[in-house]
Amino acid sequence: QGDTKSRGLYVTVTQKNAVIEDLTGLSMRLFYEKPDKTRGFIDGVVDGSKFRIDYTNQMYAVPGVVKAELMLMGADEEIITAKTFKILVDSSIADGSIISENERGILDRAFELAEDIIPRLELLDVELLEDVQDEMLDVQKYLAYVDIYDSDLISDVYGVEADFVNNKFTRLAGAINKTPGADFDSINAFGGRKRCILTDDGVVLAYYGEPGYVETGKLTQAITIGEEENAVTYPVGIPVQVMVEQPKFYYKVVPLQLEKIQDGKGYHMRKARYYVSDTPKVGFKVHPAFIRNGVVKDKIYLSAYEGSIYDVSAAAYLLADEQVANFTVSTGDKLSSIAYAKPASGLTQNLTRANTRKLAENRGAGWQQKDVLCASASQMLMMIEYAAFNMQSAIGLGVVNKP
Repeated sequence: QGDTKSRGLYVTVTQKNAVIEDLTGLSMRLFYEKPDKTRGFIDGVVDGSKFRIDYTNQMYAVPGVVKAELMLMGADEEIITAKTFKILVDSSIADGSIISENERGILDRAFELAEDIIPRLELLDVELLEDVQDEMLDVQKYLAYVDIYDSDLISDVYGVEADFVNNKFTRLAGAINKTPGADFDSINAFGGRKRCILTDDGVVLAYYGEPGYVETGKLTQAITIGEEENAVTYPVGIPVQVMVEQPKFYYKVVPLQLEKIQDGKGYHMRKARYYVSDTPKVGFKVHPAFIRNGVVKDKIYLSAYEGSIYDVSAAAYLLADEQVANFTVSTGDKLSSIAYAKPASGLTQNLTRANTRKLAENRGAGWQQKDVLCASASQMLMMIEYAAFNMQSAIGLGVVNKP
């Protein structure tokens, strides 16, 4: 405050009150928003066992309160934790304007309260103190979050508020004034979804519209991947599945109104805000659909069609839902995603979830039956794009009336 020598700050990273001295694999970034709503960021520099954030003249350029968000990030810039705070820029740094006596009095009183509370907190049980600190941090994140990300000035976060009681949906942040379809094509989480064909080894051979792309389950022309000595040619007849490539995205759910469940445990969520972003943000997490065995994936592949079956013994797809599936592990038939095939019904066969998993895993490593995580990813994107939960009303009934 008013000290031109205060050119930044040092940040010590601790875990369970122990200082982490080796910062390898960690990074730190300070995002800021000036009083005139312009934004920027400053990357932290490792200085011994601390991060150093060097403030810039640009950040000091406008008098008033600068909103700051300090992020500690790990691999792939995934946010580990974050801290929000405010920096007061007054006349000695900016353009000569001064903070009012009333504002100064409020600040002084805030510091007095802090000095009074902190010693009493230190007398509490350590674990309780940690819980209090965690809750205070959550509140700080939430307050800053609602204040910043609900604004239409934030163009790279897309959200919707769902009021379940009144069946009302309100677009938030970058989704404000957008309509479903083309308005979302430039957003990677939405427009980055691309139909493609995959080999059983998980290699993308072609995207929709490219030479060799086919949806009938086998290549009808050879496709070469790579260049010169690294090129691999896939011949006619190689099995390929029609999939949808879904890029990784980050999400956040903010409960706004909860109702305790009567005669039971937990709460009903009656109002909430849902957000997605192509990039890491304070309080956001990688959607769990992209985390497999603890590894974060940049892309996943979703079925373009409901599952049909490939008959291994006959070397042919069951296009008419023939009830002849072989559920043997490894050597049995395979779950498929191709066009012009009637989905497997199990009308007279035991097409249980366990047997369907066998069919999926028979296709090869990494293949599985669609799980709740993949369903959740698509549902969240549809909900935000269409500002609705009922996709049959928003898009169409689909094939639901055939006997």
